[in-house]
Amino acid sequence: MHKTLPRFLSFPITICLVTFSSLVLFSCDSNQVNTVLTPVDDNVLNVWWSEGYYPEETEAIQSSISAWQTENNVDTQITFFSEKDLVQQVENAIKAGNAPDIIYSYSIDLVLLPRLAWEGKLADVSSIIGPIKQSYDPEALTNVNYFNNQTQKRSYYAVPISQQTTYIHYWQDLLAQAGVSDDKLPKEWDSFWRLWEVAQTNLNKQNVNNIYAIGLPMSAVATDTFTVFEQFLEAYNVQLLDDEGSSAFMIPKSVKALLKHCKIILIPI
Repeated sequence: MHKTLPRFLSFPITICLVTFSSLVLFSCDSNQVNTVLTPVDDNVLNVWWSEGYYPEETEAIQSSISAWQTENNVDTQITFFSEKDLVQQVENAIKAGNAPDIIYSYSIDLVLLPRLAWEGKLADVSSIIGPIKQSYDPEALTNVNYFNNQTQKRSYYAVPISQQTTYIHYWQDLLAQAGVSDDKLPKEWDSFWRLWEVAQTNLNKQNVNNIYAIGLPMSAVATDTFTVFEQFLEAYNVQLLDDEGSSAFMIPKSVKALLKHCKIILIPI
């Protein structure tokens, strides 16, 4: 059964705990960054955080950390990185043997987190999630439940603390002109997209002929683009990996769903 739009269009932003010789946290995205910060004192909680898109975001986190360390009498050092640099900094820190204790990233669950969980390098945070589990959307928890190849079992290896959404824009006045009420938009995938075909046909009958299709770009570099692609796969229940992280392309229903619903056109640039 296809997921409804509000559910499948959302995904969590996470904090994750990593264990090497100490408790550590991680994130992801890539670019060539060669700087490795010098280790802080073992008695200092070392936090790496993705800087906000606006200065006020970073300032708010800095203020919260300062208040927390004062209240709990814990020495804390927080360092901010741009999102594009953070993962490479983490990779460098691991190789240098001075990984931070906690890391926060907007895109940690896309690349680095699953791999580290598989390698058994993340701290199991079930004890943190357990008492507040009922407060989470089940989809958010699914996204931080990974298979550990060392223990041969799944568990929670990150703490979701916020959620972002892939959303769709439309013009209310044009929709009204097409005779469609925006408070009755279908929430089932196929019906939702068919609605826009009907709306365009109605507008064309009114000689509104300056409405064009929008192509959704795909990329292995930017996060927004392949996230959109993954939402299409999710909507049609296309499974690329099984629960143990192996390729699911040999599963007949996955291959059938992919071929039936996903038409990929490569445009040279």
